[in-house]
Amino acid sequence: MIPFVAASVKARGGLLLLIRLTVAQSRAIRKTSWQGQMSSAGSVGHSWFGKLFRSREHWKLRPDLDHTVVTAGYGSGSSLSSTSRTSDGKSVIAYIPNGNATALTVDMTNITDGKGTKVWWFNPATGDVSSGGNCSNRGLRCFTAPDSNDWVLIIDAASAKLPLPTR
Repeated sequence: MIPFVAASVKARGGLLLLIRLTVAQSRAIRKTSWQGQMSSAGSVGHSWFGKLFRSREHWKLRPDLDHTVVTAGYGSGSSLSSTSRTSDGKSVIAYIPNGNATALTVDMTNITDGKGTKVWWFNPATGDVSSGGNCSNRGLRCFTAPDSNDWVLIIDAASAKLPLPTR
């Protein structure tokens, strides 16, 4: 078993990101200048998350602590999917740490728009975004990530006309 140093960052909206480093990686980072770390995988990944949150009204995000948005499949412990919804109901963002190992059940009535929704999948490892299509904002809907890696599910109200995530 490899010992880990864990650090968590809580975004204003309540999404929780967990960074796990081996003790050796942690020591190596401390020996390297901050300038040298700007091109590391962790720094680049954080820049993609920054672009994602800047493309949405992140200051309006509220954590889904009572699981009223994601009603099933949210997991627990290290496989917990963290979800937030904007206070005006125009966006839902869910971080899924275990990819397609689980399906998230989303109560689509939490998206306040009579014109339906746009769904996006954001890959935090590459910064790539793919369309998950359009769907109605009625009833429950299951979403399964494209593969077993970490993913972020973004559901936007169609009438909000929000840009592609990360743009």
